Amino acid sequence: DEAKTALDKFEERLAQCSSELSAIKKQKSELSKLAEACSLEAKKQSVAISRIEKEKHNAEKVVANLLKNHAWIESERSAFGVEGGDYDFNSTDPDEMSRQLKSLKSEQGDLSKKINKKVMGMIEKAEGEYTELLRKRKVVENDKKKIQSVIEELDVKKKSELQRTWKKVNKDFGSIFSTLLPE
Repeated sequence: DEAKTALDKFEERLAQCSSELSAIKKQKSELSKLAEACSLEAKKQSVAISRIEKEKHNAEKVVANLLKNHAWIESERSAFGVEGGDYDFNSTDPDEMSRQLKSLKSEQGDLSKKINKKVMGMIEKAEGEYTELLRKRKVVENDKKKIQSVIEELDVKKKSELQRTWKKVNKDFGSIFSTLLPE
C-alpha cells in the first residue's frame, strides 16, 4: 500500500514534470519562432538601412553635381523653403508644375516654328559683341584715367622745372648784366 502511494505520487510528479516539460517545449518553440521573426525583421531593417544610405549617397552626389553645374543654386540657397517665396516647396503642387511645364514647352515649340533661328543666332552674337564692347570700353576708360593722372603729374613736374629754370636763368642773366652794366 505504501509502495502504491509512493508510486502514485511518483506518477503524479512525473505527469506534472511531463506537463511542465511540454509547456517549456511549447514556450521554447514560440521563442524560437519569435527569434526567427526578429532575425528576419533585423535583416529587413539592415537592408532598408543600407538602401537608405545608398539613396542618401546618391542624393548627395546629385546635389553636388547640381551645385557644380548651376552656380545660381548657391546664391539662391538662402531663399529655399522660405514661405511664400519663389522656392516655397511646401506650397507648390508638383503635378500642377508638370502641367504648366508641358504647356510652356508646347508654347515654346509653337513659337520656335515662327521664330527665325538665324536671327536668334545673330541676336546672341550681337549681344556677345555688345558685352565685349562694354568690357573694352571700361578698359579704355580706366586707361584714360591713368593717362590723365600721368599727364597731370607731368604738368606739375613741368611747372616746377620751368619755375626752377626761370629762377636760374633770371639769376644768371642778373649776374651777367650786372657785370656788363656798370652801376
